[in-house]
Amino acid sequence: MLRALVMIGSSALALPLACTVDGLDLTAKSCPCAVGWTCEDGRCLPARDAATDGDADAGAGRDAGVEPDGGREPGRDAGVEPDGGADPGGDAGRPGDAATDCPPGRTLCRGECVDLSTSVEHCGRCDWPCDDGECVGGECFCDDPLPELCQAEDRRRCADLLHGVWDCGACFVRCAEGQCVDGECVCYPPSSPCPHLDDTLCRELTRDPSNCGLCGFECDDGETCMDGTCVNET
Repeated sequence: MLRALVMIGSSALALPLACTVDGLDLTAKSCPCAVGWTCEDGRCLPARDAATDGDADAGAGRDAGVEPDGGREPGRDAGVEPDGGADPGGDAGRPGDAATDCPPGRTLCRGECVDLSTSVEHCGRCDWPCDDGECVGGECFCDDPLPELCQAEDRRRCADLLHGVWDCGACFVRCAEGQCVDGECVCYPPSSPCPHLDDTLCRELTRDPSNCGLCGFECDDGETCMDGTCVNET
């Protein structure tokens, strides 16, 4: 009995600090430890050492090169550049493919670099011709034999208002089927000039059911014009 106690006492003296004889499990080689100590493989170790080992284990479980939160940089989505992902200098919205392809003083009009200050086809702006005139400083100037500039919102040309059948007496007043004499539309007999919209038409008033006897006088349905008078066809 005394020998057994001596052996137990010797074993207790060999145990690390904070292990007590009471509750000693010789089979599992573990023992109850004091506060601030933990039992690891039958040994009492300071709790801070265990925490250090735990941190090391936790670090060992991480994949190398993987940032926290999935490895994404805060505030960015994977594959998306800042500011909406626009790639400076990329193909989208690339400037310089239109008018900047032309040298200074030239403008791209219908695939051709032109000088808007002198171009007859593009005088002042693209597709704004100066027909039969001269483009100077982006303005259209007319001279004989077509001295008058006729200009509307969508067209302009140089004209002779005294003799031009397309601009007879005024711009864009056409003398159809006749001739312009001193700004007046003269029709060949037996036709007479009849204004129609912006044109002057030559109509035979003696038999035209739309201009019977007078310009613009129309006969009723079933009537015809004879000698300038609307009569029944039957």
